[in-house]
Amino acid sequence: MAELTCWEKGITKNPVQGITTERVDQGNMTMVKYSFEPNKTFPLHRHPEEQVVVVLKGSCTMRAGDKSYELKVGDIAFNPSMESHGITSGSEGVVFVNLITPLRTQDLIEYLE
Repeated sequence: MAELTCWEKGITKNPVQGITTERVDQGNMTMVKYSFEPNKTFPLHRHPEEQVVVVLKGSCTMRAGDKSYELKVGDIAFNPSMESHGITSGSEGVVFVNLITPLRTQDLIEYLE
């Protein structure tokens, strides 16, 4: 049976100054909406879950492994399990959603490098 939820029912945090996260856990996955102020960086980290990044607003540079990618609205990026990655927002900031599977059981801050 389908189950409905919304960001307001999730957990809001500010893991890094200028970055807000809204997290919802549902079924076997975690969804996190990130809102970055302009030119803010979420540091390199790695985690056991797979992650899909969907850019909704603005732009960013994502470092993944030994490469950098410029992402804009509508772009989708996949990060495999345990690959080091981090994101820096562009001059207008960025909003993106991460779809994470399986369900995240730890706080992301525990994974920072």
